[in-house]
Amino acid sequence: MRRSLLFILLLFFCYSTYSQETALKGIVINSATKQPIDGVSVSLRNADQVTITASDGSFFFDKLSPGGEFVVFSSPDVTTKEMKVNILNDMVNDLGMIPVVSGVRNLLSEGSLILIDEENINEAGGDQSDYNVSSLMISSNDVYLSNSAYDFSAMRFKVRGYENRYVDSYINGVNFSDPERGGFSYGMVGGLNDATRSKDIVNAMESSSYTYSQVGGASNINAHAGNYAPGGKVSVAYTNRSYKLRGSALYSTGMQPNGWAFTGSVAYRWADEGFIDGTFYNSLAGFFAVEKLLNPSHKLSLTAFAAPTQRGQSSAAPQQLMDIKGHYYNSYWGYQNGEKRNSRVVTTMEPSAILSHTWTIDKNSKLTTGLGYRYSKYGSTALARYNAYDPRPDYYRNLPGYKDTPELQESYAVAWLVDPTINQVDWNEMYQYNYNVKSLNLGSAFIVEERHNDQMNLSLNSTFNTKLTERITFTAGLEARTTKGMHYKTVSDLLGGDYFLNINQFEQRNSGKGSPALRYDLNNPDTTAIEGDRFGYDYDIHVNSANVWLQNTHRYNKWDINYGFKIGFTEFYRTGHMRNGLAPDNSYGEGAHHSFIDQSAKLGIAYKISGRHILSGNVSYTTQPPLPYNAYLSPRVKDTPIPNMENENIFAADLSYNISTPILRGRITAFQTNFYDQARMYNMYSDADGTFVNYALTGINKIHRGFELGMEVKVNSNLSFTAIGTLSEYYYSNRPTGTLSAENGSISDRSETVYLKNFYVSGTPQTAGALGAHYFYNYWFFDLTLSGFNRTYIDPSPIKRTESAISKITANSNEELEKKIEIATNQEKFAGGTTLDFSIGKMFRIQRKYTLNVNLQFCNILNNEDLKSGGYEYNRIDLDDASSNKFPSYYYYAQGFNCFLNAGFRF
Repeated sequence: MRRSLLFILLLFFCYSTYSQETALKGIVINSATKQPIDGVSVSLRNADQVTITASDGSFFFDKLSPGGEFVVFSSPDVTTKEMKVNILNDMVNDLGMIPVVSGVRNLLSEGSLILIDEENINEAGGDQSDYNVSSLMISSNDVYLSNSAYDFSAMRFKVRGYENRYVDSYINGVNFSDPERGGFSYGMVGGLNDATRSKDIVNAMESSSYTYSQVGGASNINAHAGNYAPGGKVSVAYTNRSYKLRGSALYSTGMQPNGWAFTGSVAYRWADEGFIDGTFYNSLAGFFAVEKLLNPSHKLSLTAFAAPTQRGQSSAAPQQLMDIKGHYYNSYWGYQNGEKRNSRVVTTMEPSAILSHTWTIDKNSKLTTGLGYRYSKYGSTALARYNAYDPRPDYYRNLPGYKDTPELQESYAVAWLVDPTINQVDWNEMYQYNYNVKSLNLGSAFIVEERHNDQMNLSLNSTFNTKLTERITFTAGLEARTTKGMHYKTVSDLLGGDYFLNINQFEQRNSGKGSPALRYDLNNPDTTAIEGDRFGYDYDIHVNSANVWLQNTHRYNKWDINYGFKIGFTEFYRTGHMRNGLAPDNSYGEGAHHSFIDQSAKLGIAYKISGRHILSGNVSYTTQPPLPYNAYLSPRVKDTPIPNMENENIFAADLSYNISTPILRGRITAFQTNFYDQARMYNMYSDADGTFVNYALTGINKIHRGFELGMEVKVNSNLSFTAIGTLSEYYYSNRPTGTLSAENGSISDRSETVYLKNFYVSGTPQTAGALGAHYFYNYWFFDLTLSGFNRTYIDPSPIKRTESAISKITANSNEELEKKIEIATNQEKFAGGTTLDFSIGKMFRIQRKYTLNVNLQFCNILNNEDLKSGGYEYNRIDLDDASSNKFPSYYYYAQGFNCFLNAGFRF
């Protein structure tokens, strides 16, 4: 069978042979884990040649002169190693496995580097566009990516402005990205830093041994039990971020003589209150892996983990409230009987398991297969009401700026400053209100509801790797996934009442009492809900997908060439569990199936000017199906897809100059990515229509382009400097279509042009840079980094950039009208700023077999609290005075001074 497989491969790929010549090859591995290491610079001192190890740790030099040679292995992640070898003539000199030691700098800094930092991400269930892509790149050997992950994290920096959906995330070679929303659920492995530290990173469109990868690259967490060094580690940490204390422990047997390996880890994170008022954190995580070497050719591995977490959320806020209450004002909490209570509490539990099999066919070929299972339980609470006032303190009618006169605004601002019943959630008032209506035999006017976005996912990945020759590597893969997303709402707390009326209160304004249109579920005669009952909506989204891909890599003296192809199939459909009165014939049962064929092709070429100077370029064209999350107008009500639903198209290209000398290494890159036919869904309350609406933006075209710089200067073995930066622009390049769908059915779905052309993409600085100094001496490590940010923009409201919205603005003259329109539609640019970070670490060796690492990290030590890290516009315009502050924008601010102290003991 193997011969047949190779014969088929020969029909598709050029199988080249080479004459006998003088060459040198080897494989670089981690001395502790015995795993191959990619991205290590291998240089021949006498021949003045340099190459980089491939994904399997291999390297190859040819056309060499026989005789003595010095081979140097170097990387930021390993301790530099030098070997003296004698190269024999007319043969391939094989150095075999070359073990290298993880760098001291890594060991010193590892405790202080929060690989998955909850301050910079939004976990599952939130808007995927808010995810922080750079946190995937922390393990990269690339100077720009590895440093930007930390230096720019305060501003939620996104590499090339990409959303997280354009980065594939794997664990043990199995894809764990979310098929519904895109992106990766960081909460799944939250706190398991030591267990998930080892990563294989694919930058942008480069080739890989485990995935085809998207334009944003890919990350694979290596969590096989045999991948961990024997021994254990315990660590404790203090921080003043979203949690205060963290404790963790890990122990691994390593691969034992009997062929078994076991690894286990536990972690706990806690805060009674985070750095933002009213938040809290409570998380326990567990990890277990076992691996069995059946024989030299076959290996089985089982890895399982879970991280149940409960945390209180924080809100964005308008500037007028931040001026009164501070930049970190949180509107989600209030006092209940003298204790703080948060109305927005997220509870997650995502038990996952991966069964993997590795078949080493021969020394050049390997087949890796993995089956992954994940069951995600995600719930987020919020206040709900029926026939009562809006209890949110930051509801626009409660803001000082909404008042009509300066005197009222000033007096209300004073009340906001001192009165907690105004500036925070008034729990006691809601309980009292419910008590009053309860005496009238009425249901609760206020409740706490919980919105569930659960998911069950099964994924199969199989990857075949082989070396056709020393120059040619072939990789092919198969992926199949099936997912069921379960979306529903339950009553979490009746706040002292007996029941909650389960009808559409917004539709009641149109249809009146008794109308079938009021009913969320015509199949259920009961219109009341008690704690634990499902109400409002209940539906599933099913996603089935499969793809096959292949990549070929050729390595020559002056050229490296890689190319790849992928073709895939995706199908999704909705199943409703409630027959909604607004759509009785289009809400219950299995809905229409939507199918898409997607494909991709990519090409990468590197020209080696010399062993130390390389020009490289990549180009790709990809189509991919719309995310199911963005595919329905009102999925909670009906099975109606967005108009003109089609594949998204992506064209991407980059060109880099790479340098690697004993003193200077890094790259300069120019890039451009064009996105066509994107879709995005907004959920909002429309005051103009008097109801909750879903707003689908379709046919979105965007351009992301710019330059990246990442350089490291090594002055000597102790001192080095880094310089990184990006100068880029990400903007909308057309006028997409907006379709509004009211959930109460009060108006027909309507579509119109949205004037977003030349508006900037929000969510990340488009200009950023950092200068860092790094000093190591006698197991002491010091870091000092100055980072700067500029050109961050607010997320523009599409509904405000339409003719229907602008046409409602009134004015006494054309000049006044133009001025009002400009004020109402102008996109706000945030002020730039800087942060200064400092860290210090020390390693203590105890009896030559134990180590103690102590790390202290100070971030934003100048306490710059004026950096807006994000924000969005309110979806309404004051028609009489567009410059008023009645409907202000909402903002997030980067945290001021914060620190992280960690102590880790290895044994």
